[in-house]
Amino acid sequence: MDSKYRFLIIDDVEDNLITLKALILEVFPYAIVSVTQSGKRGIELAREMEPDVILLDILMPKMDGFEVCKRIKADPLSVGIPILFITALKSDKKNRMRALHSGGEAFLTKPVDEVELYVQLRSMLKIREKNKSDKEKTEKLNELVLKRTVELEEHKEKYKSLLEDLPALICEYQPDSTLTYVNQSYCDYHNRTSEELIGTKFLNLLTERHREKIKRSFMILSPDTPLNISMEQDQVNGEMVWLEWRNRAIFDNEGQIMQFYSIGVDVTQRKKAEQNLVFLSYHDHLTGLYNRRFFEEELKRLDQARNLPLTIVMADVNGLKIVNDSFGHAAGDQLLERVADAMRIGFRADDIIARIGGDEFAMILSKTDMEAANQIINRAKDKMKVLSKGNILQSVSFGFHTKIHTDENINEVFAQAENFMYRHKIYESASMRSKVVELVMSSLFEKSQREMSHSRRVGEIAASIAKEMDFSEEHIMEIRTAGCIHDIGKIGVQEKILNKDGKLTKDEWGEIKKHPEAGRRILSSIDDFKIIAEYIQAHHERWDGKGYPDGIFGNEIPVEARIISVADAYDAMTSERSYREPMEREVAVEEIMKNSGSQFDPSVVDAFLAIEMPDDWNVQQTDEAFFCFNA
Repeated sequence: MDSKYRFLIIDDVEDNLITLKALILEVFPYAIVSVTQSGKRGIELAREMEPDVILLDILMPKMDGFEVCKRIKADPLSVGIPILFITALKSDKKNRMRALHSGGEAFLTKPVDEVELYVQLRSMLKIREKNKSDKEKTEKLNELVLKRTVELEEHKEKYKSLLEDLPALICEYQPDSTLTYVNQSYCDYHNRTSEELIGTKFLNLLTERHREKIKRSFMILSPDTPLNISMEQDQVNGEMVWLEWRNRAIFDNEGQIMQFYSIGVDVTQRKKAEQNLVFLSYHDHLTGLYNRRFFEEELKRLDQARNLPLTIVMADVNGLKIVNDSFGHAAGDQLLERVADAMRIGFRADDIIARIGGDEFAMILSKTDMEAANQIINRAKDKMKVLSKGNILQSVSFGFHTKIHTDENINEVFAQAENFMYRHKIYESASMRSKVVELVMSSLFEKSQREMSHSRRVGEIAASIAKEMDFSEEHIMEIRTAGCIHDIGKIGVQEKILNKDGKLTKDEWGEIKKHPEAGRRILSSIDDFKIIAEYIQAHHERWDGKGYPDGIFGNEIPVEARIISVADAYDAMTSERSYREPMEREVAVEEIMKNSGSQFDPSVVDAFLAIEMPDDWNVQQTDEAFFCFNA
């Protein structure tokens, strides 16, 4: 139930409090939501109610949100409560950085979007749960360490080994910061021995910024509040490390500080997890570019007169589906990553670049007219050519539109850019997809020279049968093309299976039998090959219904597929295989006739028997650069 959640809203504007509370209760109807218009009272409530999330306004009288955040984070009772800044400041990179430096975890811009609020609150609740878990673990460790530390006054030698083995950094020092004890973890962190450290002032080991921060944190220690918590960020061996320090003061009977104990726990992984949550909420996981959510927020934020002319650029990767179907999703992901890299290099550092869909990218170019935008896009295209290294699969269609006047609707500008992009995509995509078929067949031929020769002969035999059956010239050309690429689906079959010496195993034969469906999947997304895709799907069906993959029979099988079936069988029998010698032509013809009416369409067999078969159909072709449907 949501009743376990407690939220605190600090905002000096009553209407904002009412609105935010209503939004929270709408998504967490059983939550407890407290509100206050005073930063000072907000600090008190943070201690009293220990909310799970604090929503904090920046611009408030007397004490602004930055100061409130710092004080809440300085309090050990409230340091683990994630703070979500709510601000009306929009072009506020400086304030955003200041919000994070003051200890805040994230921020939202007014007016607050309900969905965005829900997502951020969920992220903050996860951080809160993680902080509570870490706090419990740390407190258990602190309780153990502090208990042993008190006993050290009388039994220091007895328990010294315990402190030495703890992973936490532990030190004891005088009010002037002179170290009197350090454990091994503390020594390892500073890369010094205990002899070198004891007697030195630990404040001298810190940077000036950390030194002043520690001094200020010690000022609030008192007999009533002997413990405080501070966070320190440092570089160790070139890596950023986060340490959470619990500093305890020991007082005499008169309330004067006698000495200090400090325990430092490495919370680097926790901080990285928190930062990763925030990063993922605004970035695409594959390319690292911004995601659609961030793009839409920035588009609203940048839609201001001072940013005009404002250009929106749309880009779509052509043929991503066919790349995924032909070469696998890993190849498709690599294609998207290369495109993203080219975008980063080609566009300017201040341009907003986002992946807003599977194969769609969008860019926002502030203070950029159409001429400048066109130059930037051409630069990005040039970078793509360099990064593609001659890969013909890398094809991207661009479109853009510019908002010049303040009264133009930004959504209409976006739609114009998208329409412009789709107009380019119509002819660029078609050209690229034909190249993909050529590349797939070339890749198949590289895996198996035998497939290249077989493909050419099947195309020619199928065309001759079609001619004998009085098909039109256009139809004959279509059948020749289908014959040439009938095995395109074998691109997904391992090379060792295609070129295996000897008969295939049951599992290997199962892989081979997948190629008709794979071929249809590859070709069906290309307009010029959609009809051929159906022939490819059915070229291993049988007249009697005992074929594969669908088990259709008779005239249910496209006649083009029936023609390819005869041409494919004849060439397979008369061609050399690693596991057998080729059949004589007469024997192969007898086998075709024998299976007429069972495996093959009788009318197609009759046409096959009537054609004049040239001698070179039995000769292995060695053309290195052959693609018969271009003939």
